[in-house]
Amino acid sequence: MKKIAISLLTASLLFSGCTKDFEEINTNPLNPEDYLTYALFNSTNYALIYSLHGNDNSASMMGGWMQYMSQTTYTKESRYQTKPSAADGFWQTLYKSAHKYKKIIDINQDPKLKADAANYGNNKNQIAAAQIMMAYTFSILVESFGDVPYYSSLHANDTRFQALQVEKYVTPAYATQKDIYLDLLETLDHATNEANVVIGEYGEDYTDVFTKGDFIFGSIGKMRRFGRSLQLRIANHLRGVTDPDIQNAIAPIITRYSTVGSENSVGKELLKAGENVQIQCEDNSSNGGPINYNYFISNRLDYSPSNVFVKLLAGNFEKAKEQGHDYGLDPRLQKYFAPKGYSKWSVVYFGDSYYNQTTIDSTKYAGMPYGMQEADTASQFDGGEGVSLFATSILKQNSIEVYMDYSEVCFILSEIRGWNRDKYLEGVEASMDKWGVSATDSYRVAVLAKLRSLPSNEANVLTQKYISLYMNPNEAWTEYRRTGYPKFLIKNNQRVKTNKELSNGDRFYQFRSMQSDVTQIPDRLNYPGGYSELNQASYQQAIDRMGGSDSRTYRLLFATRP
Repeated sequence: MKKIAISLLTASLLFSGCTKDFEEINTNPLNPEDYLTYALFNSTNYALIYSLHGNDNSASMMGGWMQYMSQTTYTKESRYQTKPSAADGFWQTLYKSAHKYKKIIDINQDPKLKADAANYGNNKNQIAAAQIMMAYTFSILVESFGDVPYYSSLHANDTRFQALQVEKYVTPAYATQKDIYLDLLETLDHATNEANVVIGEYGEDYTDVFTKGDFIFGSIGKMRRFGRSLQLRIANHLRGVTDPDIQNAIAPIITRYSTVGSENSVGKELLKAGENVQIQCEDNSSNGGPINYNYFISNRLDYSPSNVFVKLLAGNFEKAKEQGHDYGLDPRLQKYFAPKGYSKWSVVYFGDSYYNQTTIDSTKYAGMPYGMQEADTASQFDGGEGVSLFATSILKQNSIEVYMDYSEVCFILSEIRGWNRDKYLEGVEASMDKWGVSATDSYRVAVLAKLRSLPSNEANVLTQKYISLYMNPNEAWTEYRRTGYPKFLIKNNQRVKTNKELSNGDRFYQFRSMQSDVTQIPDRLNYPGGYSELNQASYQQAIDRMGGSDSRTYRLLFATRP
C-alpha cells in the first residue's frame, strides 16, 4: 500500500492503490472503498466545524441572531430576512459529514475491508468515534430544522430511519424529532459503553482511537467522555419535554449526574477540567480558520462583534444591569475582541500581546450596532476602524474551533443540580482558563467575587453560560430557544443607541424585523427548497407534523421556554 503524505484537511477521499481483479470491474470509481479512515475522519471533522463557525451559517444566522456578531453592511439576516437558499449549504454539509462518518463505520464492518482499516486503529474504536460524531451532526440537524431524514447505525433496517441509504431509499422519510432523539441517546450509550470499545493494557487514556492523525480525541478515554457529555447535553435539552418516552430515556442520565459530589465517581465519565473537544486549524490559507478565511481570503468584513455582547463584557450594558446582570468588567473582553481602530492585519500579525493590557480601558472597545438599516451602517463601521474586530485567537489562521468544552459541562451540571453555585462558578473559571485569563488576573478575581455575591439562579447561570458559549453559536441558539435566556437581547421595534451620530443627527435607531411573519429570533430554519422539491411527499409529511407550514416560528420539541 502506498504511503501518501496527507494534510489534515485535504485527505477526505484519499485511498490506497491496489491491483484490480475481475470482480472489481463493476466497482464505482467515484465511491472508493479503500479510504484512509483516519484521514476521512479528520477532514470530515474539520469540514463540519468550518461550516458551523463560518459566515454563512454562523454570522449570518445563529451567531447574529444570538447577537454575538453584527452584520456590518448587509443586515437583512440580522433582521430575520434570510434568502430562500440560506440553509442549503448548512444542510448539505451536515449530511455530507454524516455520510462520511457512516463510510467509516461501513469500512470497519466490511469483512473485505476491516482488516486493512485496522491498520489505522481498532475497528470497534473507529466505529465508536464515527458513531459519536455522527450523533453530534444529527443533533445539530434536528435542533435546527426539526424532523429530518435520519440514519441509525444501530437500527439501519428500521424503516423510520432512511437517510444515507440511497441504494434503498431515493426519497427518504423524515424521521420525527422524538424518534431521532431516542435513537441519539441510545447510540451514544452504545458507543461509550466499555463493551463496545477495545481498551489497551495501560487504560483508556493511553489507548488511541486511531493510530495516527486523530486531532480531536487522542484517546479512547477522551472520546468516551465526550460521548457521555454530548449525551448529557441532549438529555438536558429535553428536560422540559413532557412526552413519557422522552422522560423515561433521559431520567437515568439526569439522575446519574445530578448528585452533588458525584465527580468522585460517575462525574469522571464526563469531560474533565481543562479538557475541551476541539480542532486546531492549519496555519495556511487553504485550511485555516473560518473567520480568517472570510476576512483575509474572501477579503470580506461582513460581520464583526456585536455591540450588545461587547457592552455586556465591558460592564456597561445598562439593559443587562437593569435585569441584575451587573458583573463588572470581564477580562474575556480583550480575549474575545480587539480594541477599536486596530485593523485586521495588525490584530493578526502583531498578536494579542500588542493590545492586551494589565489595566483594561473598556472605552477602547465598541461593537457594531446590531440590525441597523443598511444605509446607516457605514457611519458606525467606518471601514472597520470604528468598531472592535475579533481578537487574535479568533482571527488568526490556526484558530482553535471547539465542538464542546468543559465549561459547558459545568453549566449543565449546575442546572441539573438546582443551579448549583460551585459548578456554575467552576464553569465561569473554566471558560476564563480556556481563553487564557490568568487565575490571578485582578478582573477575574473581581468578577468571581461579584458572582459569589449574586444569587446562583437560572438567570445568572444561563447568562454566564451564554457568555461562555461565544464562538459556539449553534448551542447558544438552542439554549436560547429552550430557556429564553439571555433576556436582554435586542427585540423587534426596540430603540437602540448607536456608537456615533447618524446622518440625521440622531443617536438612536429602531430595530425592525424585515419579515412580517418572523418578529423574534427564529425558532428553526426553513428546509432547503431544492431538496424539498425533490422529496416532496416526505417533506409534506414533515411539515404536516409541524403545524402545516415550513415556518421559522414553529417551536421544536426541546423549545419549552415560557
